[in-house]
Amino acid sequence: MTYRTFRRRLSESTAGHGLLEITTGALGALLFAVSAFCVYATVLLIAHFRDLESGFPAGPGFIQGVKGFGLVLFPVFALITGAAGWGLAGDLVQGLWRRLRRHGSSSGG
Repeated sequence: MTYRTFRRRLSESTAGHGLLEITTGALGALLFAVSAFCVYATVLLIAHFRDLESGFPAGPGFIQGVKGFGLVLFPVFALITGAAGWGLAGDLVQGLWRRLRRHGSSSGG
């Protein structure tokens, strides 16, 4: 595919969408990424909850307290950012999913 063909296809695909729709879709994707990071941090905290040696010069009670706070904070942030991401980009994700399923089922015939 040449650069000219790529530019033409890109402009044709974005012509049907407004700038606001593209911006909200990108912001929604960013919020989905933050939500995925929060889920990763939660799993990491659960896996290493009993590890007291962190290299941080603090007492074990402080480290356990910070980890407990993280176990409350990260899942809440994951839910909030996931819901906000779905609110901003959910329609785009559903449309892309339908288009991919339609394309996959027609070629599998």
